[in-house]
Amino acid sequence: MEKYKFWFSKRFAVGILAFFGEMNMFALKANLNIAILDMTSKTEIVIGNTTVTRNPEFNWDSKTKGFILSAHEYGLLSAPLGGYLATRFGGSTVITISNLIISILTILTPLIIRCSFQLFIVDRIIEGVTYAFRFVSLADLWSKWSPNRDRSKLMAITLTGMGAAPAITYPIFGVITRKYGWPATFYFSGAISLLWSAIWIPLVPNSPASDKWISKEELSYIQQDPKQSRPKNIKAIWKNMIFSKHVYAAGLAKAVYTHGLTITVVCLPMYIQDLTGSKIDKIGMYAAIPTFVGMFTLPLTGFMMDYLNNTSSLNLTQIHKSFMCAAFGVGGVLLLAMAYLPHNFIFSMICLSLLKSTVSVNEVVCNLNAIALAPKCPSVLISFTVLFYMLGASTGTLIVAFIVTGHSLSQWSTAFTTFAMILFLGAIMFLVMGSAEPQPWSFSVDEQKKKSELQEDQSSPPKVISK
Repeated sequence: MEKYKFWFSKRFAVGILAFFGEMNMFALKANLNIAILDMTSKTEIVIGNTTVTRNPEFNWDSKTKGFILSAHEYGLLSAPLGGYLATRFGGSTVITISNLIISILTILTPLIIRCSFQLFIVDRIIEGVTYAFRFVSLADLWSKWSPNRDRSKLMAITLTGMGAAPAITYPIFGVITRKYGWPATFYFSGAISLLWSAIWIPLVPNSPASDKWISKEELSYIQQDPKQSRPKNIKAIWKNMIFSKHVYAAGLAKAVYTHGLTITVVCLPMYIQDLTGSKIDKIGMYAAIPTFVGMFTLPLTGFMMDYLNNTSSLNLTQIHKSFMCAAFGVGGVLLLAMAYLPHNFIFSMICLSLLKSTVSVNEVVCNLNAIALAPKCPSVLISFTVLFYMLGASTGTLIVAFIVTGHSLSQWSTAFTTFAMILFLGAIMFLVMGSAEPQPWSFSVDEQKKKSELQEDQSSPPKVISK
């Protein structure tokens, strides 16, 4: 009966909409990954019986392209502001407004690019800001919509949308760009995003209490959850969080896994182009293969971690460290294999697919680790760790841009080796500093006092009653 209630519940419907929302959000970010290939490459156009070669519309070198692709990530610096706005006005409200802004900017992108390069960079940074606001607002949304026992499932469903997005959007963008030109990619993704907003706005309020369609039974079930209460009078939360080594372990792990994400998502179309020399529509199809394989790892990781947490003798910290370090280690070995073994298309696709799976494991553990450290205020901690995500995303694309200056596979080998060393370092850091224990500063003063009193009672010797 419990399973029946979950699969046919309103919170599950919100999870499905959030799944498509994350898929849509990735499309708005990654449309440039495919479009930039057409914007900066010679293309062949068939006019009647004649094939005409068209020069690239923009003569950007590799460093300029790397700067353009990383500009979106600079907007993530605004993540703490997004966390505050979500707490102040509600997660769904911030998600809605952010999505409308980025949708309109995406549709206007072709006009902006042709108008001014500087304005285009500003446009990408603003889109990064809205992306950050949306991402951190999900934590606030699920803190209200999901009871504790369903939170992992709902979070896994949401994150799977982000993981599945490249497998679906890259082939579509490749075909659209090949047939209709690169501007059509932005028009299409922006229009789909507006359509998603039209569905999200009336169906998902900030909290279940404001939902006129939710059943009384489900509303009571969510509101009675013991972890739904919000902390009050949190003592110096930001100060304690900033000086916590466990928080930095979670943040640095997020920065490191983002370097793996750079290879498997952002720079993947460029690598496939240099490896195969294929046309843009085929590049989109090939780029979808690793993501299609890796997207199944997201929900599988969540269920495996819950199973071990409920049945094994391992504590949550040991489980998080095992999954995180194993994924970083395997990912580093795969990158070294791609760097030092002959570049072969089939072998590269296998390695990249397995690498994307390890990245998916890291993504799940990073998000769950933030919630574990601060169960009462996850949006605050996630908004802080997003800064590390920005650091990894921006430096990852720049590393590729400065190493792969031509279409040389040997330069890609150097880039793969560099990223492998970063992943190995990430495994060591999380093994030494990582934790999944709830931190005292994430609870209210009253809760801290109760916890301290309980620990004192447990540690004090039992009283002897004399007759």
